[in-house]
Amino acid sequence: MAKYLTITPPVDRPQKIRRRGRKEYVALTWRERLALAGVAAAVLIAAVAAVWSSQRTLSLAYEIDDEVSRKRNWSWTGTCSTTRSTGSTTARAWSGRPRGSASSKSNPRRRLWSTRAMRRKKPISKPLRAARERKDAFRTRTMVVRALFLLFIAALVGRAFQLQVLQHQDWDAKARSTQTDKIKLTPKRGAIFDRNGDVLAFSIDVDSIYADPKLIHDPDETAQKLAAALGVDEKRIAARLSRSGSRFAWIKRRVTPEESDRLFAEKIKGVSRLKESARRYPHGPLAAPILGLTEYESGKGLAGLERKYNKYLKGGEGYLLGMRDARGRSFFPDGVKYVNSEPGGTVRLTIDAQIQHYAEQELDAGLARIPAKRAMAVVMNPMTGEVLALAQRPSFDPNERSRFDQDLITNHVVIDTFEPGSVMKPFVVAAALDAGLVTPDEPITCEMGKLRIGNHVIHDVHSYGALPVSMVVAKSSNIGTAKIGMRLGADGLYTWLAKFGFGRKSDFDFPGELSGTLRPASQWSRVGLANIAFGQGVTVNAVQMTAAFSTLVNGGALVRPYLVSDVRDRHGRVVVKNNPQIVPNVIRGETSKTMREILALVTKPGGTGTAAAVPNYSVAGKTGTAEKVDPKTRTYSSSARIGGFIGALPAENPRLAIYVIVDEPQGPQNLKYGGVCAAPIFRAIAARAISYLEGGSAEPLEEIPLGRVLQMALAEPPKEQPVEERVQDERLAPNMVGLPVRDAIQLASRRNVRLIVVGSGIAVRQEPGPGLALGNERYVKVEFVPAG
Repeated sequence: MAKYLTITPPVDRPQKIRRRGRKEYVALTWRERLALAGVAAAVLIAAVAAVWSSQRTLSLAYEIDDEVSRKRNWSWTGTCSTTRSTGSTTARAWSGRPRGSASSKSNPRRRLWSTRAMRRKKPISKPLRAARERKDAFRTRTMVVRALFLLFIAALVGRAFQLQVLQHQDWDAKARSTQTDKIKLTPKRGAIFDRNGDVLAFSIDVDSIYADPKLIHDPDETAQKLAAALGVDEKRIAARLSRSGSRFAWIKRRVTPEESDRLFAEKIKGVSRLKESARRYPHGPLAAPILGLTEYESGKGLAGLERKYNKYLKGGEGYLLGMRDARGRSFFPDGVKYVNSEPGGTVRLTIDAQIQHYAEQELDAGLARIPAKRAMAVVMNPMTGEVLALAQRPSFDPNERSRFDQDLITNHVVIDTFEPGSVMKPFVVAAALDAGLVTPDEPITCEMGKLRIGNHVIHDVHSYGALPVSMVVAKSSNIGTAKIGMRLGADGLYTWLAKFGFGRKSDFDFPGELSGTLRPASQWSRVGLANIAFGQGVTVNAVQMTAAFSTLVNGGALVRPYLVSDVRDRHGRVVVKNNPQIVPNVIRGETSKTMREILALVTKPGGTGTAAAVPNYSVAGKTGTAEKVDPKTRTYSSSARIGGFIGALPAENPRLAIYVIVDEPQGPQNLKYGGVCAAPIFRAIAARAISYLEGGSAEPLEEIPLGRVLQMALAEPPKEQPVEERVQDERLAPNMVGLPVRDAIQLASRRNVRLIVVGSGIAVRQEPGPGLALGNERYVKVEFVPAG
């Protein structure tokens, strides 16, 4: 026996297609035409016989009627000669020959006419009337039977035409389905690529092993050899090989090349192999929650993009073709016939595999530094909405199907919603700036860390007095943000947050996205408005927040995030195409520029996100720490937190917007702040990604020691120095920002500086700036505004 079994695909009969108008018809074969002609001939003969029979029956009825008339009611034809009346009886004498004579018998229809003529001249007798009624009834019944018979013949012809011509293919397919058996093979799915053409998922042909039991004389010995080579259950294989009359039995599907070569080196009689499709992910766990996975046997997409775009990715089914007996048992009388599958379409993503790799690597490093339940990251182009990376840890390897659970398959970056915490504050400030309710340098009184609203008290982490609006963001003051939110009012703040896309889905092209929550303004209390201003009582997902933050830094346009660039069918035609979708002028360009400057203060000394600063780049960002709701008590947990950092770089013209979330970081409370657990991860991802995009070295940065991170993020604000201690070099302008007018005048006097006062209240701006050289005239112009 040959080493391989020759497999030939079945050949279907060719079909000729005919067109009539816009419709297409399948041309009949000569056998089908002959059968149809035979049916038509039989129907025609039956119709002629029916008509002849009915005509013959009607002629007999006419003869019977004439005979009855002749015997029962004899009449004469001719003229009347005499008339005699006797009482009520009138007698007529007729001359001529009887109507039943030879001249009239020769023409039955003439006799009928004569009978009708006599009806007008003489009352019809009862026997004659009864005979005529029977004749009319018989003729009616005959016509009805004839019509029904013709209708039956027409229905028979129509049904034959329907079955033989119109429904020929359907019935032929049903007949074949009952007589043939198809063992489906895994279809060959199309590939998934990243934005640069790097393959993230593809299908390959692997060997599947089967046997022909009829050719195996010793099933036990063969099963023993198969078990040794393939690691299968010996008893189960022996039972399959012992089936009488069977010509096909699976041994093991989708074996490795080493197993296949080792098995066929032994040349076991009756054992063969064929090619099946298997899904492979060349980068292992890279982007696994995005890609998802497929069902092992059918190859159907079960999760992620494999599921969403399954109808485009799946290929045409391949199968083994055999026969089926009356009991439904499969057999292969002519050996195994194999029909190969056709490849499916392809999907190209906006993901950059290299940036995705950086993000996943740095998330692993972050979790090694501060353990947490989960860490996630989104990397997006803030100008277009293209998602360059979508990472989460822990994850799974789709090539190892037995080593993960449903929680690892779930893409929490898209599906999970959470309260953003202080990441919400820049949106409140941007709304107030765009509405003209505040200015960047306007001081806001932060009540030394405590603000009572009704029965509730709002706290800041540190105690602040008056802070300019820009420093309210940089210092992440809850009280300062709450006061700015109150200036907008409930309706105003709700309207602005809705403009940024909160409370609705971002229309992200990934299955399972939730919209988050943003309750109507009518349901907000006064303290509820303050809570929403600093990120409590509203929920978002990570992709939605990244798209909204892009509005603050890209010039004021809301972008729609998207993950799939295009989808092509098996012939290379584009069937799905995504392009940037932008809602312009959500905020003014000037407001966006101001927000970039304010957000850049967060990562500079004195801000809460100093650990997120990237060497040689200006980063505009915001830290965020939010309490999690305990699902059992439905109240805020005393220990569970979400730490986050969102930012864009370069701040002057952003190319990347990155959001890092650490879900339930473990350890002391000070490790759970976004500036401690998330900001260093942002720094590492941002530095490598921007360097990669600009063609530089994407090597990891030197890690900042955790102690240093804590010192930068949690440093207490400097105590207010006495005026004397603020005096520095006599050649430089003293720092007067934050001083009231009286203290500024005192400082200027001590430094021999000529002070120009503009306004009253607290100093928010000065020229020349603090630490800059004084001119020969030693003038310092200081702008003061009333304390908020």
